[in-house]
Amino acid sequence: ATGAITNSNLELLFTGPELRSFNFTYRMTPRDAGEADQIKQIIRQFKKGMAPIIAQGQLFVQTPNVFRIKFKFNGNEDHPFLDRVKPCALTNFRANYTPDNSYTTYSNGSPIAYEIAMTFKELDPVYSQDYDSGEGATGMGF
Repeated sequence: ATGAITNSNLELLFTGPELRSFNFTYRMTPRDAGEADQIKQIIRQFKKGMAPIIAQGQLFVQTPNVFRIKFKFNGNEDHPFLDRVKPCALTNFRANYTPDNSYTTYSNGSPIAYEIAMTFKELDPVYSQDYDSGEGATGMGF
């Protein structure tokens, strides 16, 4: 009626909002038995945090923990030049106990180095309106 046609290229470019993924890799090298125990607890907490929870009565399964990732600057300020991240789920966790390709431990059995790799996925997509208020209105946005 108006002589306008739909732009089929838009359908090729945009299939819907997507959830972003974030990959982090950290190398940790304990200097003593106390630090080795702390690394063990860090690894344990991430593994536990990504596991589903069996509800009381063992009839239902609850979702794993939700993680809130924040990049900090100057102590406790949000970093002004890094992205904001919406709440995430930990979708993959890997601990490499031989990051130097050699199995070596201290006398207590702790490896001399660890490398952990984590993949987080946001639970909500980022929309244009998210940049107008809240965390998205400051810094680089999402």
